[in-house]
Amino acid sequence: MRRKTLSNRQRRAMEPIQFLATLEAQSLPVQCTKSDEVEYLLLLQAAALVDANFEATVRERSGASYVPRAVVIGITSAGRVTLAKAAREHPELFPIARTRGSSTRR
Repeated sequence: MRRKTLSNRQRRAMEPIQFLATLEAQSLPVQCTKSDEVEYLLLLQAAALVDANFEATVRERSGASYVPRAVVIGITSAGRVTLAKAAREHPELFPIARTRGSSTRR
């Protein structure tokens, strides 16, 4: 069965899950300081897919605010299930999962 190609919007929506896949391949705990990674972690924690600690929000004079650092402690069982499902449904986005021996449906 031929897989449907994802739109740019759909690919962008998968970025936090792709980041979750990179976390799974690393030894935890992992420290993240890049703003996009911290944003992904805030989203993943809200969805109960990771356990992470975040530094206090920094508020600048301009009114902007950001979280400077996060430490990922673990990936929850729900996170692992979500990652496995995403890798099965979109193997082209998760080459790490394929090389680690996970099976994909055709």
